[in-house]
Amino acid sequence: MVPFSFANSARRLPAPAVSEARLWGDRAVAGGHLIIILALGLTYLASPPPADRLLEYVDAVWAALGIFTCLWVYRASRALKSPLGPWTAAVLTIAEFAVLYAMILGFQVRYGHEHELLLKSPSLQYAYLFLAFQIFRFDKRQVLVAGASAVGGYLTLVSLILLRTGPDAITRDYVSYLEGPYVLMGVVVEHGLILGFVTLGLYVAVHRGTTLIKGQVQARHAADEALDTSRKARLALQDEVLAREAANLALEHLAHFDVLTTLPNRQKFEQLAEQAAQAPGNAGFAVLQFDIDRFRSFNDGFGREAGNALILGIAARLGTVVPSDCHFGRVGADEFALLMPCLNCGSEAVALAQACQQALAAPIDANGISFTASLCVGVALSQPGDGGAAVTTFADIALNAAKAKGPGSLFVHSPEQRHEIVARLSMETDLRLAADNDELELFYQPIRALDDERELVGWEALARWKRRGENYVSPGVFIPLAEETGLISPIGAWALVQAARDARRFIAAGAPAGAFMSVNVSPRQLEDSPLLKTAVERALEIHPHIKLELTESAVVEDSERGLALLNAFASMGAQLSLDDFGTGT
Repeated sequence: MVPFSFANSARRLPAPAVSEARLWGDRAVAGGHLIIILALGLTYLASPPPADRLLEYVDAVWAALGIFTCLWVYRASRALKSPLGPWTAAVLTIAEFAVLYAMILGFQVRYGHEHELLLKSPSLQYAYLFLAFQIFRFDKRQVLVAGASAVGGYLTLVSLILLRTGPDAITRDYVSYLEGPYVLMGVVVEHGLILGFVTLGLYVAVHRGTTLIKGQVQARHAADEALDTSRKARLALQDEVLAREAANLALEHLAHFDVLTTLPNRQKFEQLAEQAAQAPGNAGFAVLQFDIDRFRSFNDGFGREAGNALILGIAARLGTVVPSDCHFGRVGADEFALLMPCLNCGSEAVALAQACQQALAAPIDANGISFTASLCVGVALSQPGDGGAAVTTFADIALNAAKAKGPGSLFVHSPEQRHEIVARLSMETDLRLAADNDELELFYQPIRALDDERELVGWEALARWKRRGENYVSPGVFIPLAEETGLISPIGAWALVQAARDARRFIAAGAPAGAFMSVNVSPRQLEDSPLLKTAVERALEIHPHIKLELTESAVVEDSERGLALLNAFASMGAQLSLDDFGTGT
């Protein structure tokens, strides 16, 4: 058997739902009890006691009503804050029924007709209301407690009357009730049965209502959980989106701004330059490139922390003279760049460059190390139609020219240099396509014996380039360009193989079979030795008398590697000769 507990009725419902239902139930009960108190007070005011008993019994009736009012105040104050506990509600219910029946007994004694007033007293109607109000808590055990209190209190009153008047008086009243022309308020049997049936009816109603509310509360609880889960998922998704956006912003900042100085980096600076070039109504702009003289020596000598401190100090100094409408960024380890819009770019840009150089005239404290920095400055001025990347490139070229002049130098890129650069870039592009377009040719210079000028001993292959749409380009122009760009390796390999083919063709036409073919080998070709070895092997397969002509300086620069290559070529069957002999060191 399960022990009796007023908490058992709440076990089937979720705790928050039970608490809320009990809270509003207690408030409803408290409101109903207030109506009963007011009705009782009006009833007693409308039923004055006999004149001879006015002072004797009036205090007892009103004292009981006062106690009942105090119980209501306690119940109402508790119900405003939280639901009553099961034991508190039960004790209050028993006490309220006890006080109510005490008021009925005092009212009956006041008139001296206990048995009549017991049957006719309207106060018994409030006992039914007391019992009915318990349904608002939807607690079956609370209904049982209220019903037991109502029946038990009523039987107690009947017992007291029987002890004082005997059963005859009640029986006479019962017969009078049955024969009388009007309806009395009740009799002992009727009151007992009604109270019992009311209790049973309330119990069934609460049982059914609890089942109904249980389903509704569980559905609401499930909906609340689903909404809470959805809300948590939405908040988690929002947090994830915010975190992703923050990460993207951080990555974008790292991609466009220097970590040390927080200034725009090269990528961001080039974007700003392009925006300036594409801006509507662009009146021109200038790009200034700064290089810190002797920074690498300072950084290597005093360490990275001191170098970073020096960079920050220089950035702060330059920031004091950079106008607010300019963009200032760090575009390299020891390089800064400045973009300034201007109308008279030439004079304004030079003046700003000199102001930046002058800003570094005073020593800078770099982690306790005093260092006087100087700047090389390259200036490039935009021309109509120029893109931001082109002007930035010209500023880099101007900076290299300034560095070539020496520390603290300033160089302004001129339109003439621009034309030279554009022409050089165009020539480089055409040279890359020269072999595919059959624009490269080999001219041959015969080599004769010293003792017999008529005897042909070999040929020297000389590369020539007939640029499309133009005359021949001087070897003194395109050979250095090929060496600088690395194009000399594929051009030299092509020349070796083609010269071997032409030598075999010459021999077939009647030239001496032992005549050699001499081909110049550039120092840059030695750096790409696998390609050169492959070309030499193919040339020797075509014509066995191939002579490689190398400059002395190419071998002297890396004597061990140069000798190894010479031995390798000799072992392959190639002849060797040194050009510019005596110029190496």
